[in-house]
Amino acid sequence: PETVSRIFVINAPWLFHRLWRTISSWMPKDTQNKLQILGGDYDKALLEQIEAAALPPSLGGACDSKLAEIPESGKAKNDRFALGPKYQTIQIGARSRQQLPYQVVEN
Repeated sequence: PETVSRIFVINAPWLFHRLWRTISSWMPKDTQNKLQILGGDYDKALLEQIEAAALPPSLGGACDSKLAEIPESGKAKNDRFALGPKYQTIQIGARSRQQLPYQVVEN
């Protein structure tokens, strides 16, 4: 948390809020102030801190970048970063293995 400016937690369950209150009491005030827990009416609070052009529409903003798109399924698309059809992003979970084919090309 020391390297970030601000963290917003949106629609967190009540248990998270309770745990944060307990854990944050052991942290310095500066660190505590970096995290802001927002309920269902988060739009206004986010727009007070972040420009609408930098927020995706799903969070009340107007950013039209492909990186801001959040699929309805909640899962990232294979080409989420618009790298093109030759590239694919993958996620490798803890204690998992993944083999990736690659080709070394000499220049």
